[in-house]
Amino acid sequence: MFGKLFGGKAKDAINAFSGNKDFLEGLCAGCALVAAADGSIDDKEFDQTLRVIQANTAISAGFGAQEIETVFSKLSQKTGTRSGKSELKTEIREAVGRDKTGSMGQAIVLACLDVADQGGIDEKEMVILRDIAGLCNQNLDKLMQ
Repeated sequence: MFGKLFGGKAKDAINAFSGNKDFLEGLCAGCALVAAADGSIDDKEFDQTLRVIQANTAISAGFGAQEIETVFSKLSQKTGTRSGKSELKTEIREAVGRDKTGSMGQAIVLACLDVADQGGIDEKEMVILRDIAGLCNQNLDKLMQ
């Protein structure tokens, strides 16, 4: 996936993202928002979302499964309130704002699409995806192709 995204600069991108706590938090925040689009995250959604996050090469290269789960668990608890959702959006903005490669936003949106596409993307998920794509300065329609 990274080779295609970064035109052969996959190793450089993985190195830039690997171990980057802001990227982990931004990715987990976006995925939590999408997973909770229907109002909650059930156990099946939680497990599937963790699999999507852990499948990210840069994340898995820089963080262990336990740390990824801890960060996602912490952030997913914020999806039930407006202030919590606002904090999650701030996590995404911070990750994108500190990105020197210009590619973290794209990686976040693609992971969120993978979370949403479990059984098809519904209207509630699409609203959240458009919001996240905007935060990440990405064209959602283009990334959905």
